[in-house]
Amino acid sequence: MYIPIKHDIEKQKILGIISNDMYYILKMRELHGNYYEQKRLWHLQYLEKYYKEKEAKEQEKVFNETLDKKMSKFLEKELYKKIKKAFS
Repeated sequence: MYIPIKHDIEKQKILGIISNDMYYILKMRELHGNYYEQKRLWHLQYLEKYYKEKEAKEQEKVFNETLDKKMSKFLEKELYKKIKKAFS
């Protein structure tokens, strides 16, 4: 199917080469840009944002787990010292 260039649209409609529907679609695309292309870009931006947030949450979870492990080891040592001190 032949898609006319912007400046040809009016001329081809008058000559009857393109239908009224095609003329309307091409005019809307010319005026507003390609809606589906814009929608695809919005979707890609959303996915990028979603995966960045997901990765940040995952990194925070890993950080908190390691912090908990280190704190528990530290607290065990402190508790052991206090118990040892109490019994000596």
